Amino acid sequence: MEAWSRDLMTPLQLIIAVSVGFTLYYFLGKLWNRRLQRELWRRIRPELARRYGSFSFMPLGSSGFRILAAKPKGRGPRKLELDLLLLDRENLVHYPVQLALGEVDKVVVKANLKSRPKARLEAASRSYRPASRLEARAPSEGLLDAGEGVVAWSDRRVEGLRVLLSSGAARALSEGALLRISVSPEEPNLIVQARACESGVKAALDVAERIYLEDWSK
Repeated sequence: MEAWSRDLMTPLQLIIAVSVGFTLYYFLGKLWNRRLQRELWRRIRPELARRYGSFSFMPLGSSGFRILAAKPKGRGPRKLELDLLLLDRENLVHYPVQLALGEVDKVVVKANLKSRPKARLEAASRSYRPASRLEARAPSEGLLDAGEGVVAWSDRRVEGLRVLLSSGAARALSEGALLRISVSPEEPNLIVQARACESGVKAALDVAERIYLEDWSK
């Protein structure tokens, strides 16, 4: 009986060890994400204050935060939403899967354009693996030659290419600061995804301001 009890302790101890390991990993991942949030917010707050007279901060748990900005000081969108979306570092199963799929910490900027676009535009950096699937599913007749490192599509090719080049979006995508850009008639008209870093946020805000002023109504 004692030997049988000792044999049972091994799987029990294993279960306890695994449980402790998952719990410890969860809290370490949570702390890691919280630190990333604080650091990014500290770095981008002056940039937002320079561009907008009013903005509010809303935490989204350890996965990120949301900023709603209004009263632009320049020529940017009247209202803008900026979301920080961090990888699921608390989850020992999901986090490695995200890394394997090429996911990264990112910032998503959303805004409506000055004039409602009648065209659709999708562009992505080839360095961002999830967005590279755009080329496979986009109709070939709408693909744009926006430069090396960029895959882009628009149902109005001339306008789409002009906007990508004039706004600096093509260059930012090629350099990898921006991950993806989407323009559509549906709200929000503009969605810009960027790497979750100070330079990525600045690139996203710059491009959003330039695309906001484009006349898509013709």
